[in-house]
Amino acid sequence: MWLVVDVDDHATLDTVLRQCDAGSETVVVSNPQFEVWLLWHFTESSAPHTAGSLRKELRRHGFVGACKHLPTDFPFGHVEDAVAIATSRSRSTDLNTRGPNPSSTMPHLVAALQGSADGI
Repeated sequence: MWLVVDVDDHATLDTVLRQCDAGSETVVVSNPQFEVWLLWHFTESSAPHTAGSLRKELRRHGFVGACKHLPTDFPFGHVEDAVAIATSRSRSTDLNTRGPNPSSTMPHLVAALQGSADGI
């Protein structure tokens, strides 16, 4: 099982990560939020973010409102760019770990999904 979580103000995140690491769950952590992963499809952003700064950056790329819906022209083809940025930003690329702000271990899930697609 894969879990995708934000760091945000998650008070029990470290406990959850330890429990998942000891179990069979795999956790992908984005710090501060999953939206940083979306931003990296457009641009390399290495400055620490808040929820507000991420929304502001994403609005520059066509996101609206709370930025929870992808714009129609989202650059899905830039996934490898986002993988490279996420890999370079993360001090730890291990699953079930919290990285610095900004970071994301989404490249693991992308690789797993791409591997599944190869087997179809």
